[in-house]
Amino acid sequence: MSLVASHVSSVTLMSVPADVYQFGAMYGLSIISIFFVCFATSYVYLPVFYGLQLNSTYEYLKLRFNASIRSYCSLLFIFNSILYMSIVVYVPALAYSQATGISIYYVIPFICAICTLYTTIGGIKAVVWTDTLQFIITAGAIAVVFILGLNKAGGIGNVLEVAKRGDRLSFDFDLDLTTRETVFAVLMHWFLTYIRLTATSPECILKFLALPTLKKAQQSIVLFCFGIILIKLIVVLTGLILFTIYYGCDPVKAGLVEKNDQLVPFYVADMAAGIPGLTGLFISGVFCTGLSTLSASLNALSATVYQDFISKYYPELDKNGRTGFIIKFLVVAMGAVIAVLALMVEHLGPILPLAISVSSITAGSFLGLFTLGMLCPRANSKGALWGIFSSTLIIGWMFIGSQWYKAQGLLKSEPKYLSVDNCTLDISLTNITTTMSIPQESNTIFYLYRISHYYYSLIGTTVCIAVGLIVSYATKSKKEVRRELISPVVHYLFDNKKKMKNFVTSTLHKEDGNYRSIYKANQILEDNSVEMTEFRTKTIT
Repeated sequence: MSLVASHVSSVTLMSVPADVYQFGAMYGLSIISIFFVCFATSYVYLPVFYGLQLNSTYEYLKLRFNASIRSYCSLLFIFNSILYMSIVVYVPALAYSQATGISIYYVIPFICAICTLYTTIGGIKAVVWTDTLQFIITAGAIAVVFILGLNKAGGIGNVLEVAKRGDRLSFDFDLDLTTRETVFAVLMHWFLTYIRLTATSPECILKFLALPTLKKAQQSIVLFCFGIILIKLIVVLTGLILFTIYYGCDPVKAGLVEKNDQLVPFYVADMAAGIPGLTGLFISGVFCTGLSTLSASLNALSATVYQDFISKYYPELDKNGRTGFIIKFLVVAMGAVIAVLALMVEHLGPILPLAISVSSITAGSFLGLFTLGMLCPRANSKGALWGIFSSTLIIGWMFIGSQWYKAQGLLKSEPKYLSVDNCTLDISLTNITTTMSIPQESNTIFYLYRISHYYYSLIGTTVCIAVGLIVSYATKSKKEVRRELISPVVHYLFDNKKKMKNFVTSTLHKEDGNYRSIYKANQILEDNSVEMTEFRTKTIT
């Protein structure tokens, strides 16, 4: 429950339904991706971390490559997490502000202060148990709002019928990278994103390692995946319910709300007119998702900063018992920084594309780096450094360029058809706005800036692995890779190499010289690694 709560953020509850309302149910394909995430995390990545029992996932990078890569990745993680958490905090503040009229400039510091307080006092245990309690409230809020909305929309059959009529159930198989949503883009993005979250992020790995056995950890992954699938199914259907209820009377065009990210609170308030307390229940649910995600991140951030930087330069702190105080101070400091940045989010456009873009700056790089380390025994520290540096640089460049043109109004994603033709409300004609189409000038914008945010993770992962392997093969390293640092799915490479070395060595030491065995060994070596050149030369001699 804690794992699910940490990954069901306020962005999931508020921005995903609004995105489905505007652009259709393509987001729902992420459910398919999660099935594969469960398998890959359980058998490819988790066994390595569980076997090593590290306090930080970035300690692995030091063991597999070197301390410089560990420090570089820790800095990237800290930077990216703080940016993403500012978005997570902003969303519940927006919902609360809309419901009560209180400015977000008061709500955001309050959210951060509450979360910082209990995370500081209780540590990982407080994070897990508060996540669980908050998830119960969130699940209750989601269920009540979903059931009431489904009833008002005329049942699931009518919802699907209206969605089909409004082109919300169509799927685009286009391979154009500039198309906002396609089947391939959505499937690959969420597969890579959730692999990165569950298999390499400190927030998840710390919880997996808290379990007594690897089998228990793997079972928790299965339950986590089913929980995430259920939540995603509900939020996608909630977006279609929104479309059904407001079919022909778009609240944004009608001037009832200022931005699409306010659609869900508006919908809840609309339904709650005759049900006292419903709006409060929903706001509580949104708050809980924000708090659970933020608390998990604060816990992971403080642990990463202490393990990878402070204890590295001040090891004496571990001996004099000041570790706890320093980690608590770090939680407070991180909470304050996130609160300040959250105040700026409202100027950066729609929440879901922003959240995906920000998380993708490093998501592909991290996944590519850990994949290099665990699945590619030939990868070395130079290849890893160039791989993650190139990947982060390219995706960061794409993100900044894209955000710049979006801020100028030159790069927009046009939603599917929305109208106010069926509005029966008393709406002033001056409030009605029309959907802006993508400016013709956008085709002249540099191609990389126009690529869909759904491709950022794929591009980042591909660049990191490709560059890492090329540089590794060009700069061969004699450093022997420890077997426990490699994923079990490629242990056969180590086992075969060891068998071949032993076989060749024992054959060469036979006094009578079994030429047939020598020939066979040579043939095996010819078909395998370049590292066997020395043995192959001895064999031929």
